[in-house]
Amino acid sequence: MQVEELKKRFEDYHRDYEKRKEHIREEAARKTKSLTEDNRHLQKDLSAKKHEAQALMSEMESTAEAFEEMQEQNLRLLQQLKVHE
Repeated sequence: MQVEELKKRFEDYHRDYEKRKEHIREEAARKTKSLTEDNRHLQKDLSAKKHEAQALMSEMESTAEAFEEMQEQNLRLLQQLKVHE
């Protein structure tokens, strides 16, 4: 009787072990899928931010060039004013 009882307990433990192992596999697969999806979204956001940063840098360069041109024009105008005075 004791051997049968031990066999049954072993089978119960083994069944529980297999259920837990399957649950852990499913949970790991779910987390992996979720993290993969998060990574995809973050990569997409990063790409958009890089594009935005490039556009801003280009705009800043254009603004700086326009500023320098205006400074040069102001200097020329000031010199013309001095000549006319």
